[in-house]
Amino acid sequence: MVAYLNGKNAEAVRAYEAAVRLEPGAADLYASLGDVYDATGDLTRAGTAYATSLRLDPSVAAVHVKLGRNLLKLQRPREAERAFVAALQRDPAQADAHFQLGKLAAARNDHAQAIEHYRQAVAATPALKEAWYQLGISYRRAGDEQQSLAALEQFRKLP
Repeated sequence: MVAYLNGKNAEAVRAYEAAVRLEPGAADLYASLGDVYDATGDLTRAGTAYATSLRLDPSVAAVHVKLGRNLLKLQRPREAERAFVAALQRDPAQADAHFQLGKLAAARNDHAQAIEHYRQAVAATPALKEAWYQLGISYRRAGDEQQSLAALEQFRKLP
């Protein structure tokens, strides 16, 4: 909606709330409402909107990722991880889901799992600069200096 794109978040919230009342079965409207709530900092309502969207249409990997990011902001990493895994079940090349799972694995000091997810993230989206950086760090923490330097070199090459 135009209001959201112009940064008029309160107006956008009202518009999307009205839209979902008119079309309560429209999963995409609930996902957009979640985006607007997220932009206003209303994380609880954002999560509810994303969950409603997924109940209506669980096939959209990007909404699973949005829910996962929302759950991370709410300090619920285990639930976030399930959302990212659900995204990958729908789209195995979902770079952001791999990136987020890599970060969660790195936080657990599971360097092998972090490396695998970061590798898949950069395979899906080679321009994902932060994933190259995290891949390099994870290789270093796993003791593979050569791979670490190669990944960090890719990171430095990107704008």
